[in-house]
Amino acid sequence: MRRAIKFALTMGSAALIVSGAATAGPPIAYDQWQAVDGQIVAPGATPGAVPCAAGYTCVIGVSALGFLQRTVTATDGTQYFQTIITDEGATGTPGALPFSDESFVRSGSTVGGIAGKQRVTDLGVTNPGQNLTTLNELNMGWAQSVGATANQLDLSQTLTENAVGFSTGFRYFRVPGDENAPQGLEVNQSVLLPAPGAVGTTTDKQVFTLRQLEASAAGSATLPTGPNMTWVAGDQIKAIWVGQNMPSTGQVFGFQSHINVDTDVTRSYFSLADTGPWTWAPVFGTAPTF
Repeated sequence: MRRAIKFALTMGSAALIVSGAATAGPPIAYDQWQAVDGQIVAPGATPGAVPCAAGYTCVIGVSALGFLQRTVTATDGTQYFQTIITDEGATGTPGALPFSDESFVRSGSTVGGIAGKQRVTDLGVTNPGQNLTTLNELNMGWAQSVGATANQLDLSQTLTENAVGFSTGFRYFRVPGDENAPQGLEVNQSVLLPAPGAVGTTTDKQVFTLRQLEASAAGSATLPTGPNMTWVAGDQIKAIWVGQNMPSTGQVFGFQSHINVDTDVTRSYFSLADTGPWTWAPVFGTAPTF
């Protein structure tokens, strides 16, 4: 319950201050800490105070099990409040903890905003055989001019159900820029297709992937037959792939399409002999696999 409340409060507060501003990131890099029995300390084998960064002065204001808040002051006097939250008895690095939340709020900012990163990982603890991971990163408002380049908004989640051979995940992101900044979407799903009474024992399977993004440069995507799908910088482009193999019935099919959303051009390919994917264009990221 404590974790759920913290999650809701953090995301709710962030939603209130989302703006169209460009973004860069936090004043100090995320994840420069670890938890040891709930104490938030420096990473490494010899824990000490959570490190500051060159050009900043850091002073701890509140420290308790699962909680640390400090002021982070730049040489020009700009001040931020850094808050780190995890479970009270947690031990591990941020990426290995069941829950972690790290945020920076700028004192006296007239434009609002936040730099925040939150993780929730439940590897079968709440529901045995079910694994859930969530990663949310927000860099809004004043964060457009501070720190290293990062996405303005980056949300991702994966869920697997081992007992039924099911997994699904998504990622949505928006890169630095105004309300028209490039953005991307990724959806992946894999599912076994068992016959009644054969849950978890089948090799019948279906896989689905959708990738959509704004192209940063001109390019093209090919398929085994037909003309290429082409685009120029700034076009919204999409790739969709579905593959299915059912040894129990001997049925196999694959479908892949490339779509230029701006020019309304679609190229597609269908096979009853192969699942694909075929000639996956690198612009769409790592090629999915069956």
